[in-house]
Amino acid sequence: MVKSKDAYFYPDATIVCGELALADEFKDTFKNPTVIVEILSPSTSDYDLGRKFFYYMQIESFKEYITIDTVSLQIRIGRKQNNGAWLFSEYNTIADSFNIESIGFTIGLQDVYQDVTM
Repeated sequence: MVKSKDAYFYPDATIVCGELALADEFKDTFKNPTVIVEILSPSTSDYDLGRKFFYYMQIESFKEYITIDTVSLQIRIGRKQNNGAWLFSEYNTIADSFNIESIGFTIGLQDVYQDVTM
């Protein structure tokens, strides 16, 4: 749940570090994501990279934003710094790999894009 919007967003994948903070008794929505992953498509890319990310940034537990492009070989990772600023990195060659720092997991673009035809 995003405070200023009082709305629900359902990203493509989410990682929670620690105990889940559920939004309600239905147990299908939680309030404390650490990592959010969005798979970008031509119809969702602008929204996912713009307004939706702005709302996500208001979540206190949110530390890493990973976007995976489906049109070109490109993964972007935004990481919240200690001062609250966001630092972004881009990975765009098949030999690249990236680290999801919150869980200490490294994966290569060749694995992410395996069997994907663009």
